[in-house]
Amino acid sequence: MLEETGVVVERLGSKRVKVKVQRTSACKSCASANLCMALSGESEMLAEARDKLGVGVGDKVVIAIEEQVFLKASFLVYILPLAGLFAGVALAEWLSVPVSQNWQAAGGFLGLAAGFLLVFFINKKLNKNTYMPEIVRLA
Repeated sequence: MLEETGVVVERLGSKRVKVKVQRTSACKSCASANLCMALSGESEMLAEARDKLGVGVGDKVVIAIEEQVFLKASFLVYILPLAGLFAGVALAEWLSVPVSQNWQAAGGFLGLAAGFLLVFFINKKLNKNTYMPEIVRLA
């Protein structure tokens, strides 16, 4: 399991909370960690988590998510749009009689957009609780 320690900052109903988490263990092993922190400008992030323990605002907690679930979510977010990009380039190359890089670029952008749309619609259909971290214990 991937675990992070954070502080509960808000209750979102009886079974969910917002947790402020320092980017640490999972971020250190990610190749894009420096880019991610540079884009956000902060070393902290907010994460929604399932609360089965009944914690309160201000409690220090440990949230966790299964590696397999994390990998599935990463696949959806990264691989599907990338596959759409390559499919769009290949389709544009196959359809254009005189091979033109402009058509390939346009096909790539359209394929990338289609990939992101696919991720958007899949996200709407998914059970959010499956991909949400869970509070496993107080820290």
